[in-house]
Amino acid sequence: MIKKLLILSLSAALILAVVTPGADVTCNSNTDSTTCGPAGASTWAAGSTANKFKIADCTAVGSSLTGVFDTLCTSCPPSAGNVYAKPDQTGCINTPTAGSNVACQQAGACDNCGTLPQAFSWTKASDTTNCVVKSCFAAPQPTTGLTDNFCGSCQKTNKFANSYGTACVNPTGGNCTRKASWTDDDCKLCNAGGANSTNVKASADKTSCVAASSSSQIIAVSALFLASLFI
Repeated sequence: MIKKLLILSLSAALILAVVTPGADVTCNSNTDSTTCGPAGASTWAAGSTANKFKIADCTAVGSSLTGVFDTLCTSCPPSAGNVYAKPDQTGCINTPTAGSNVACQQAGACDNCGTLPQAFSWTKASDTTNCVVKSCFAAPQPTTGLTDNFCGSCQKTNKFANSYGTACVNPTGGNCTRKASWTDDDCKLCNAGGANSTNVKASADKTSCVAASSSSQIIAVSALFLASLFI
C-alpha cells in the first residue's frame, strides 16, 4: 500500500512538473482574458504581474493553430524570438505584421496618431510623415476606443471608425465625423448599434445625419416655404 501511494505521489509530481506557464502579456482588457485571443489547447490564466495574462500551460498549446495573435506567441514562443503571429495566423514568426501607413508622424514621433487599444502600439514608418501600427495581430481587434488612424492602418477595406469607436466601417463619402457629403447609406453605417442609431437619414444640406422623421420634417417645411412663394 505504501509503495502504491509513493508511486501515485511520484506520478502526480511528474504531471505537475511538466506544466509550463507562459510569459505575461498585455491584452486589450486588464480583467477579461477573452481579449487575449485563442490559447490553443491551453487556457489563459492571471499573469504573475497585475493587469496581465499568461498561457496556463505552454506544453498543452499544441501545434495545429488557427486565429493566432501575438499574445499567444509572446506568452509561449515556439522558438526564441518567434513572438508574432504569422500573417495567416496559423503559427508564430519573428516579424510583426505591420499596418499600412497613416500620415500622422510629427517631429519624428507618432504621438499625434491617437491612442491605441492597450495591446497595440505605433511605430514610425521609413519617412518623416507616416506611422504604422507595429503589429495588427497584437491581439483581437477591440470593440471600444477605435479611431480612424487605427482602422486606416490595420484594415484593408474598413478604413474608418464608426461614430462610437466600436467598429471599423467603410462609408463611401469619408470618415464618420465629417461635416459634408453625407448619404443615407453612410448615416446608417456610421450610426448603427449605438445612441444615434435612429439618425439614418442625411440632412437636406448633407452636413449631418438626422432621424428619418427630422429629415421628412425638413423636406415638408421646405416644400411649404416654396409653395408660399407662389401664393
